[in-house]
Amino acid sequence: MAQRRQDQLRRFSLQLERALTQAGREAQQRLDEASLKLPRLMTERMRFLALDVRRHEGPLKALNPLAVLDRGYSITSDEDGRILRTVEPLKPGARVKTRLAQGTFESDVRGVTPG
Repeated sequence: MAQRRQDQLRRFSLQLERALTQAGREAQQRLDEASLKLPRLMTERMRFLALDVRRHEGPLKALNPLAVLDRGYSITSDEDGRILRTVEPLKPGARVKTRLAQGTFESDVRGVTPG
């Protein structure tokens, strides 16, 4: 009886060893296949993301507040750097800074006409 149990244990041990070996081979095969696919998938993903960036680039540029400068507008700020939307805070003699598409300049206010 003890011999039969030992034989069963040996058979189970061999079956387990074969099953683990086979599982290890299958796992290695899946890993090898995945490692071959990964560079291609990464390249495809990068290509997709680059297209996505280009697709959003135009609308984002159009929304850029500084893009209006290229169309001939300017941004004028007071001495504290606050952007001026009206002449109300200005008095003659105040210094303002104006930003254009290609540079900035400073001016002294000589007069103010509310509009």
